Amino acid sequence: MLPSRASADPAQPAGIADPVRLKRGVFGTASLGSKCAPDIARQVLRQAIASGFHQFDTAPFYGAGHAERLLGELGDEGMRVSTKFGSPRPSRLRFMAVRVLRGRRPGDLVPPPALLVSRDGEFDCAAQRRPPAQLSASMAALSKCAQGFLFAHSPPRFPGAAAVSAWSDLARSSGYVLGVSGPRNEDMEAWLEVAPADACFQLHLDTLESLTDPVLDRLARRTVWIHGIFSPPTGAGPTHAADRQKLAHRWAADLAQAAFVVTSTRPEGVARAGAFVRELEG
Repeated sequence: MLPSRASADPAQPAGIADPVRLKRGVFGTASLGSKCAPDIARQVLRQAIASGFHQFDTAPFYGAGHAERLLGELGDEGMRVSTKFGSPRPSRLRFMAVRVLRGRRPGDLVPPPALLVSRDGEFDCAAQRRPPAQLSASMAALSKCAQGFLFAHSPPRFPGAAAVSAWSDLARSSGYVLGVSGPRNEDMEAWLEVAPADACFQLHLDTLESLTDPVLDRLARRTVWIHGIFSPPTGAGPTHAADRQKLAHRWAADLAQAAFVVTSTRPEGVARAGAFVRELEG
C-alpha cells in the first residue's frame, strides 16, 4: 500500500476554477451514439454538465464515430475535452461493424465508413509537422470546447523516446497536452521515463492493481485517469461493484493527482456517477 498523498485540490489540466464542479471526475463518451440513440445521448451529456462534470474523455471512434460531434454540439469553453489519436483495436472495429450494419435501431447514428475498414496508421503519422487528418477532424468537431489531453490510444508497444517527443510536440502545437491511454504494463517504466512531466496516464482500475510498487510510486507524482470502476474486470480484478468502488476510494487516497473516468448511457445513471465522484472527493 502506498502512503496517502491525497490533497484538497488534486492537480488537473488547467481549467476554470469552480467549487461546484467535480475536480476528480471525467465523463467518458465511449458508448454515446452507439449504445443509445442520439436524443438520449444529448440528454446524457446535459445531465453530465448539470452534475458537475466539465472534463470529458472522447475519441474519433467513440460512440460509433460520433461522440466528438455530439460533444461539439453542446460545447463551450467551460467544457474541457480530451481526445485521442490512433485507431481502435481490431476487435472494437468488428464490434462497431456488427452493431451498425446488423443491429442498428431507428434513429441510431451511422459511423463514418472509414472507421469500419481498417487501422488508419495514425501512429505512423506522429512525426509529421502538421496534425494528422484524424486530429484535424477532431479539432473541427470540438472547436467550441476547451482542449485537454491528446492521448495516444493503446499503443501496441513503447514507440521510443523520439516518437514520444514528436507526439508531445504534435499535442502542444494543437493546443493539447500529451497523454497515453492503455499502455502495456511492461512498457510503463519506459513511458514514465520519457513522457513529459505534465503527461496524463489513462489506466484501467485492474491495471493499477497489477503494477509494481516502483511504478506506482512514480505514478503517484503524475496525473492519472482511472477508468473501469463500474465495468467488468479485465483479468483477475474483483467482480462485485461494491468491491471495485472500494478500490477506487483507495486509489483516490493513494494517487493525489488521480481523476476517475465514469460514464452512463442513461441520465439517471449520470447523476449516480456524479454522486460517486463527489464521495471520492470528500
